[in-house]
Formats: sequence, structure tokens, C-alpha cells
Amino acid sequence: MIAKEVEKKGACIYSFSRTYGEMMPAREFIGHMEKSIQMIGKETGENLYERNADKIIYPKGKLSSILLTLNF
Repeated sequence: MIAKEVEKKGACIYSFSRTYGEMMPAREFIGHMEKSIQMIGKETGENLYERNADKIIYPKGKLSSILLTLNF
């Protein structure tokens, strides 16, 4: 992951992973992404680290509880 390389250099990341853009330490950004991946995996029942990246995840029911702004 590119963010882990940034963390080694002690730099921050400009992230738009929440509802607004912000500068944050790489470790915090990585934590946000890991938590998001776990939330999506919990809803889909899949391990997102082991799935085919081209596979589409179709929503099941209401998803407002996991509304996210994520770009992978």
C-alpha cells in the first residue's frame, strides 16, 4: 500500500475519505481505510483482501449505515 511507504517517511496524506478533505498522518489514514474495508467485508461476508478486484459488490437492502466516500 502506498500509504505505508508515506508513513515510513513521516509525511501526511491529503484524504477525502470522510465528508471533507483533510491532512492526516499516514497511520491515521491507514486506520480509516482498514476500518472501512472491515465494515464493507462484514456487510458482504467477503474478505476484500482476497477477492477479485474486478468483482462488483451488489447492495443487499438498505446501506445507509455504511455510507462511505471511498476510492480504492
